[in-house]
Amino acid sequence: MKKIILLALFSALILQGCKKFLEEKPFDFVSPENVYDSPKGVKQLVTGMYGVFFSTNLFRTEAWIYLTSCDDDWTNGLDWVMGTYGVGNFTGGWVYNNSGNDPYYVFYRLIRATNTVLEVLPNVEFSAEETYLKEQFEGEALGLRAMAYFYLVQMYGPVPLRLRSDDPDNMSRSSVKDVYAQIIDDLHKAEDKLLLNSRRTSAIKRGHFTKGAAQLLLAKVYSTMGSGSLTNAQISVTTHASRTASGEIVRTSHTFTKNKVAGYDFDPKIVYDSAKQVVTRLINTREYELERFGNNWNPANFGGKDFVFALETDSSTQVAYTPYNKFFTPPGLKGAGWLTYVKDFYYIHDPDDERGMYGICHEWKSNNLMPNGVWKRQFFPAEDSNKVYEKYGKANVETNINSNSIYLMKWYLGNAANPQVLLNVNDAGTLISTPTQNFPLLRYAEAYLILAEAENELNGPTALAYDALDLLRSYRYKEDAPKISRTMTQEQLRSFILEERSKEFAGEGYRRFDLIRWGIYLQVMNAVDIRRPNLNNDNAIISKRREQKHLLYPIPTIEIDGNLDFGPNNPGW
Repeated sequence: MKKIILLALFSALILQGCKKFLEEKPFDFVSPENVYDSPKGVKQLVTGMYGVFFSTNLFRTEAWIYLTSCDDDWTNGLDWVMGTYGVGNFTGGWVYNNSGNDPYYVFYRLIRATNTVLEVLPNVEFSAEETYLKEQFEGEALGLRAMAYFYLVQMYGPVPLRLRSDDPDNMSRSSVKDVYAQIIDDLHKAEDKLLLNSRRTSAIKRGHFTKGAAQLLLAKVYSTMGSGSLTNAQISVTTHASRTASGEIVRTSHTFTKNKVAGYDFDPKIVYDSAKQVVTRLINTREYELERFGNNWNPANFGGKDFVFALETDSSTQVAYTPYNKFFTPPGLKGAGWLTYVKDFYYIHDPDDERGMYGICHEWKSNNLMPNGVWKRQFFPAEDSNKVYEKYGKANVETNINSNSIYLMKWYLGNAANPQVLLNVNDAGTLISTPTQNFPLLRYAEAYLILAEAENELNGPTALAYDALDLLRSYRYKEDAPKISRTMTQEQLRSFILEERSKEFAGEGYRRFDLIRWGIYLQVMNAVDIRRPNLNNDNAIISKRREQKHLLYPIPTIEIDGNLDFGPNNPGW
């Protein structure tokens, strides 16, 4: 891969001063005035910093799923799941204004925890053997603070920059540009201080921020700034897809002229060049590897070397186990199947794409036990009925159920490439323990998608962009992946990359963020208009219609009422 020359960027950006979250007290960590100035005290603070992910409900229960996966052009689900965020009612659910669930509260809680670590560290002396930990912990705090602000600025737009744990309660919002300047500054510092993943020691547990996490997050930040700042660019999106009786896939696609995202006043060429440089640095470290789909999502090797930063679980935390499996996996595979994708999503996958073959559930146990004690099978898609009848016998297959709902297999608790109806049963038929799961916030696969996107926006559809995509796809196809046609225009490749992202990150909460940053969220959602749930009730509909106010989430009313300098809520809320 050709060498990228580093350019100096954002030297003139001026950061505004910043302050503390309204009345927020330290959460699961001790405050600076109480901690002992010792390595042990710092380690306790660092543990508490990561503990915000586990002691709040944003990721540990359903909140993140409601916020991201329900507000997605491809998703459907049960009425009680889709009835708030799924239909654009962002203030109507229990997530909003809830200090343990609302992302505004949780991310500022994380920011306060990182600020506490950064304030304590300068006064602590480590032993000669652990000197490296001082910079490592500083890098981890900077990286997590940047990640929190990155989510906040995408979800809420301008937000207060609070860079000390003792900042005053009343504080005005900083501009989008200033928030991004702080994120970039934090991540550059973090990249310089953090260890590579291969240099981790026993003092730096799995699930902690490393140099690769800072690099991938920084590249993601730059690509978000670049796509948000583009004007007059066009992008095509498939909104519906079906298969004819002859097996032909028919797509309904729309070409939209993207909107510039409010506040994204950056030079797209500069920030995309930065994204390309940073992601190339990450790839050149050879610290991470792409994994085949089945291996990537098998709990026995959960994430492998593809999970650059994930919320790691054990028997006590169980971050991803309960909500993600229950939402996305069908009941017959020990899930609950509360959130589904529409069948159209399946038809945008090539036949040999493992993301469609193994990432989408095709057979599962029915809840209908026959008189002979055999569980009937359900299946997807409906047109595969003859193959399923031949395999099991028609009497053993549900024939009165509409097989049009997609259940995802990423959060299945067994091997997605070899799903079993009964999980974790030993040779004697005894049920053994349920494995835990990790929830990735940064995956290495995105590095190649960012590289292709950045190169395409800088230079058009070059060999470098095609090669990056072909390499990723070589890990996603059962047989040799078909090479991408190298005759695309810049617009066609831009559209292709966005669709690859929708397939790669299904069920991980990326889609809303992608549509927002490309300035096509309203156009896409309103082109879809409605979705039918396909849960044996084709008369029911779920509205995907959205208004201007849905581009940002509402600020919690406690912040609006209590922070006298904050100003009004986001438009429309």
